[in-house]
Amino acid sequence: MNISDWRQRMDEIDKKLVELLNERSQCALEIGRLKQAAGMPIYQPARENEVLSNAARNNRGPLTSTKRAPPNASPCTVTRPKKKIRSDSANL
Repeated sequence: MNISDWRQRMDEIDKKLVELLNERSQCALEIGRLKQAAGMPIYQPARENEVLSNAARNNRGPLTSTKRAPPNASPCTVTRPKKKIRSDSANL
C-alpha cells in the first residue's frame, strides 16, 4: 500500500472511532441519568480508574506505556478532562 492508501484506511478507522465514542458517550449519559434518579454521585473515581486500567490492559500496541512515539511523531495522547466531564454530567 502507498501513503494515500494508508491515509484512506486511517480515515475509515477514524470514522469508526467517532461512531464508537458517540455510542459510548450515549451509554455514559444513560448511566448518569440512572445515577441521578437513584441519588448516586455522578463522578466515581474508582470507576474511572477501573475504565482506564481496562483500557491499558487491553492495549496491545504499538504504543503502550512502555513504548513511546518517536520525537517527531504527531502528538496523540489520551487525556482525562475531569472538569469537562464533571460539568457535562452536572447538566444531566
